[in-house]
Amino acid sequence: MSIISILRSIRTLGLNNSLAAVLYAFQRDRINNAYRKDRIRVSDKSLSPGSLQEAYSIQMGARFNFEHANLEIVFLDSDVVRLTWKPGIPPIPYAIADFNWPGASTALTETGEGWRFRSDAITIDIGERGNLTLIDMGGNVLREEEPPTRVGEAWTHRARIPEQAGLYGLGERAAGLNLRGGSYRLWNQDPGGSYKSGHDPLYFCAPVYLCLHLEGSYLVFYENSFDGFVSFNEHAEAHFESGMLCYYFIPGPPDTVLNRFSDLTGKPPLPPLWALGYHQSRWGYKNEAEIRELSTNFDHHDLPISAIHLDIDYMEGYRVFTVDQKRFPDLKRLATELLEKHIRLVAIVDPGVKIDRNYSIYNNGVQEDAFCKLPSGQLLRSIVWPGWVHFPDFTDSKTRQWWMDLYPRLLEKGIAGIWHDMNEPAAFAAWGGKTLPLNT
Repeated sequence: MSIISILRSIRTLGLNNSLAAVLYAFQRDRINNAYRKDRIRVSDKSLSPGSLQEAYSIQMGARFNFEHANLEIVFLDSDVVRLTWKPGIPPIPYAIADFNWPGASTALTETGEGWRFRSDAITIDIGERGNLTLIDMGGNVLREEEPPTRVGEAWTHRARIPEQAGLYGLGERAAGLNLRGGSYRLWNQDPGGSYKSGHDPLYFCAPVYLCLHLEGSYLVFYENSFDGFVSFNEHAEAHFESGMLCYYFIPGPPDTVLNRFSDLTGKPPLPPLWALGYHQSRWGYKNEAEIRELSTNFDHHDLPISAIHLDIDYMEGYRVFTVDQKRFPDLKRLATELLEKHIRLVAIVDPGVKIDRNYSIYNNGVQEDAFCKLPSGQLLRSIVWPGWVHFPDFTDSKTRQWWMDLYPRLLEKGIAGIWHDMNEPAAFAAWGGKTLPLNT
């Protein structure tokens, strides 16, 4: 990092937060190094599944036991199939919206080179060494997979890509629409305010992609939240540091597979009409007067606008779910005035809760046991805009309910929308990954 970059960071974060970011980086590295030392063994060798030992039917699917791994194939429907290579930590099914699937009529038959397992829409040939061929109902070979490999807890999965195929998806990427020829990390990361083409990863990474080629098209979704990457060259290669190798395969034209994918993971609610209009958002609107001046300028220039976003300056000392009474003495009145002009107010919400015994939300969060901890049981401390903070443990349903109950504090003041920020999660660190320790 250059001297100019350091000075810019100090100017943006302030001296105290900049010094705290140095301390936090040391703390994060110490915790992560201990975590990696416990999990990574130099003696681990690359293992492929080995030879197929047995195959038999199970409810809605079939199981294939190899020397060093097990494969479970389950047809949720005739055109949606889940394939899971074990061993590994099973996925926590946050991404799955519908667990009630009808299953499919299937047939499991032995062939000269392994087994064939099929529904009315998908045929899967399972080779003696764990290679898979996935075929659509028209007999077109859509995907040819090599036997996956495992080193310790990490899985690597490769499938041949036809030369003319295009690959699309993986969430938010600073790349062209067709991702062929690139490698992309699966680990949400705040790029720090600005980025250019090729910067990777970004705020939102999704382990799902669409493959289109002359023989047909299909979607693959990996149900794995561990750090990993996907590369698209001669092969589509996916690598995850841990967890079962669990993925879904859905064949068909793009509109069909995306609809089926949304059946699996959930469909978004219909947004209000104003949410589709122009939103004015930037860091730096300090008070009510500047917001009123902004709306007046839009009127003056006859520019359409549906919403104005309030960044962190509306808060009291950057404490989440608070309003600075000096800068915004009557937020509800401001919201009402803007609504008369058909402009909604949207407020930013950050997950970091300032460690402050005079702050009721902090005290209540401690009382409710709502914050992230380290394996020792110690509350994790991190650094963001308010200074030292705790992060809510959103993996706990009680914490999610506690957090949800805080939103009326803003909605009652006329806030019409919420802008969730820094939920990668992001933290200030002088170097290295700007996020929480890996074993949080």
